[in-house]
Amino acid sequence: MMADAGGSDATNALRRQTTWLLRLTWTMAALTLVMAIGVGVQIYIATSARAESAWVLWLEHSQPGTGWKIVEAVPDQATCRRRRASAERGPRPKEFSPETTFRYVCLPDTIDPRGPKGK
Repeated sequence: MMADAGGSDATNALRRQTTWLLRLTWTMAALTLVMAIGVGVQIYIATSARAESAWVLWLEHSQPGTGWKIVEAVPDQATCRRRRASAERGPRPKEFSPETTFRYVCLPDTIDPRGPKGK
């Protein structure tokens, strides 16, 4: 009878340890999942905020005394790229001589290609 009682106690102890380890494992897995979702949400918010900033379609040209001209401000980068493609397919700007070289550039509204403004 003693052997059965000892074996039973060892079995119960092993069962308790196994149950405890399983609970710990599931808890750690759940916390890891919550943390991964949190990091994913933060990355999504950061990229969305940057992508949603306003964009400006600029015209860079070689005509003396000017260099850069704002064509249009748009709400996002995709719209700016579409407008740039449309402008590039369109006619040459009338105010430029045939010798004037130019290109269209999309930049975030936080970047001014003309450089810093003086006081």
